[in-house]
Amino acid sequence: VSDDGERKSISVENTFSKDLASVEACQKEIPELLNDLERRIAKNQAQGLIKGLVVKLKFHDFTQTTIEKSSRAEPSVEAFSNLRLFSVNSGMQGIN
Repeated sequence: VSDDGERKSISVENTFSKDLASVEACQKEIPELLNDLERRIAKNQAQGLIKGLVVKLKFHDFTQTTIEKSSRAEPSVEAFSNLRLFSVNSGMQGIN
């Protein structure tokens, strides 16, 4: 594996020890994940290079859904919250 190429993405993720049982519980986790993402963006000097936002949710039964939005806007709690709400509204429950 070579790391001398151009970086294509920057991401953060977290697997919770207990499933998050509600939309509100998910919402409470977004700021911490966003802080981690902002640190990685700064470390990689990628400010202003954002081309899209993605939220991937894995559910209690290990199915998953991914929602992506093309946008040049910087990541924000509101942007990720909107994507998360859209993906949760698919009717699945028990997010891990």
